[in-house]
Amino acid sequence: MYSNRPVPEAISHRGLRTRAPSDPSILFEAGHVAFLAGDEDKARSYWMRAAGNDPNGAVGRAAAKAVEMLGVTPVVKSQAEPPK
Repeated sequence: MYSNRPVPEAISHRGLRTRAPSDPSILFEAGHVAFLAGDEDKARSYWMRAAGNDPNGAVGRAAAKAVEMLGVTPVVKSQAEPPK
């Protein structure tokens, strides 16, 4: 069902493909999936993109807070780069 990728990665990629790749809600959840899978760099990247795409909204503020909890004060840009 998810090919050879681990389930968390498959879930986040599926969500990003099926909805707009700049949807803050999807990016925020993808950050949680990455974090729970142990990939803090990817989680940070997703959360920064979510914060950048919704800087004044509830999801964007929650994403910025998630980045802060990793011990980093986010600098939100409106056009954040996608994770590698």
